[in-house]
Amino acid sequence: MKLEIERFVQGGRTLAHYEGKAVFVKGAVPGETVEAEAVSVKSDFIEAEVREVLKPSPERVEPVCKACRECGGCDLMYLSYPAQLRAKEEILRDDFRRFAKIEDDSLFLPIESKNPLGYRSRARFATDGTSVGFRASGSKKVIPLDSCPVLTEELNLKLKSLKPTPAREVPVLGGNGLIKVKNREFRAGADVFFQSNTPMLEALLDFVLPEIKGPRVMDLYSGVGVFAGFAEDMGYQVTAVEREPKCLAYAKRNLKRTAFFTGAAERWFSKEPVDTVIVDPPRTGLDRMVPVQIATWHPERVIYVSCNPATLARDVAAFKLSGYAPDAVKPFDFYPQTSHLEAVVLMSRS
Repeated sequence: MKLEIERFVQGGRTLAHYEGKAVFVKGAVPGETVEAEAVSVKSDFIEAEVREVLKPSPERVEPVCKACRECGGCDLMYLSYPAQLRAKEEILRDDFRRFAKIEDDSLFLPIESKNPLGYRSRARFATDGTSVGFRASGSKKVIPLDSCPVLTEELNLKLKSLKPTPAREVPVLGGNGLIKVKNREFRAGADVFFQSNTPMLEALLDFVLPEIKGPRVMDLYSGVGVFAGFAEDMGYQVTAVEREPKCLAYAKRNLKRTAFFTGAAERWFSKEPVDTVIVDPPRTGLDRMVPVQIATWHPERVIYVSCNPATLARDVAAFKLSGYAPDAVKPFDFYPQTSHLEAVVLMSRS
C-alpha cells in the first residue's frame, strides 16, 4: 500500500487511510509517504509495517542502535527526540479529548524530560543458549547485543558479563538492591517493579510531593513504598495499600511509620476521612469502583500517577462522575526512544 501518514496514535504507531479503512502503521512519521505491507487485516482496520519510505519527514533520524528495528524496545528511535516529545504530548491530549471529554489545553503542563539515552537502570535480558540480548518485537527470538544505548553504564556492564545460558529471561536492577532516590534509599529487587529512570522519578516526586495535603495520606498500589516513604518523612499519617507479597516485603523494610493494608485496592475501605489519595496502578488502570470508593473518603486532593494515557483518561472520566475534576495534567518522559509515557493528574473536588 502507498500511504500518506497523518498522525501518531497509541503504541508508537501512525494513522493513515487506504480504500476507506484506517491503517495503523509501524515505523512511519506523520507527513511521510510510505510503501507499507499489511500484517493484519480486520473488518474495519489494517495493521501494517513500513517497507520503504518514499518521502521522508525532516523529523526522521538514523537510529543510534542498529538493532532497534528488530528489538522489541525502542520503537521511536527513528524519530528526533523533540518530535518524540511532541508526539507523546499530542497522544495524551487526544486521549483526554476522546475518553474524558476534556478539551481545555490549559490543563496540560509541559512534558518533563531529561537524558534521552543512558537512563534505564532496570531491564530484562534474554538468553537462548547461544546469545544474550533482548527479545525481538513480537517474537521469542533473541537479538544478540553486547550493549544498549538506553541502558545505564552499570547495566551495560552486566549485559556484557552475562553468559548465554539455556533459554530464559534475566531481570536486572541497578544499585545492587539499594536504590537512592533524592535523599532517601529504597530496597528493591529485580523481581519487583521499580521505576527504571531515577532522574525522571526524582522530577516526578518534585512535582507530586508539594501537592500532598495532610495529615492523612492513602497510597494505593504502593509497591515498595516510594510515595509512602517520602510522605511519612514529611510527617504525614500514611496507609499503604498493596497486595503483591514481594513488594510488601520490601515496603516493610523501606517504611518505618506507615500502616499497611495487604490486599487489593478495590477491597480497601477507609474508616475515616483521607486528605490525599495517591494512586499508581498498573497499565490496566483502576477497577471501575475505585473512583467511587475514593470519593467516599472525601479527600481534598487525588494524585493519579499513570503509565497508560488511555486508561488514565478513562479513569479521570470516572472521577468526574464522582465529583472530582482535574486541576493539571503533567507528562513525564520516563522512557525516551519508546512510545511509553508517564503522566500525573492532580484532581480536587469540583
